[in-house]
Amino acid sequence: MSGPAAVLGVPLACPKCHVNVNYDDGGVRCPRCNSLYPIVNGHPHFIEPLGEWSPPALESGSRFRRFLAKPPHPARFAGEISGSGTTNDHRMLRDFLATIPDSDRLLDLGSGDRRLRPGVLNLDVIASPQVDVVADGHHLPFPDGVFRAIVLQSVIEHVLEPPQILAECQRVLQPGGEVWVEAPFLYPIHDASDFYRWTLAGLRYLVSTHFEVSQSGALMGPASALSLTWRAYANWRLRRTHWAVRNSVAWMTGWLKQLDRDEMMSTPPEIYAHVFVLGVKSRGPQ
Repeated sequence: MSGPAAVLGVPLACPKCHVNVNYDDGGVRCPRCNSLYPIVNGHPHFIEPLGEWSPPALESGSRFRRFLAKPPHPARFAGEISGSGTTNDHRMLRDFLATIPDSDRLLDLGSGDRRLRPGVLNLDVIASPQVDVVADGHHLPFPDGVFRAIVLQSVIEHVLEPPQILAECQRVLQPGGEVWVEAPFLYPIHDASDFYRWTLAGLRYLVSTHFEVSQSGALMGPASALSLTWRAYANWRLRRTHWAVRNSVAWMTGWLKQLDRDEMMSTPPEIYAHVFVLGVKSRGPQ
């Protein structure tokens, strides 16, 4: 044994026993159950990665061809996390992150190959250059109470047992720690492992079973839902046509999302695309 294992200053624990692991034999080992987990390319692997990451392909050809190949994302909050190219940046998430001091531990659970900001610990089931720990969110490889905040952005619909994910988040958060949860409602299927949808009331209830709900609302309103639905329909209906035809439709309808307005997000109408809930871990008896 060569001492306790940590990533970005966060101690690692056996996902089975929750006991701090030690560096040993080119991996990390649990001193209680003796499980050995490998370190691959400098990153601990607590599971076999569920897929192989590959960098996004860059479209070649003329400037017009490259332009046509990147139609606007139909989500109203589409943006770009600095340097990552990930289209899930939005003001409300940035406002939440601004409340977390850089010195506090922040976990991006299901991060993919992005970095919300320097110092954030990234965990995912698929190994990639930006993922610090490969693990299953149902069994987090951290001891109790080590994080100040956790981000679950468009992740909870892809897990088999959402209540267990939230229970694990509650376990590894400090008292008073916060979890940011985003989930789709009226949104196309976007992955082979895409299992659930929630209304705002449904997501509030789910989060409330483990946390105190402090804030909630819609992130993408009815216009974004319309844009997403139309694009999914067009992609299906035109599936036998050249990709340029499908992308032309996407370009023509991308503006619809701009019809959503901020005032409808806190009290959304009957139709919306995406919602969020901010939960706080109880500090216990005062």
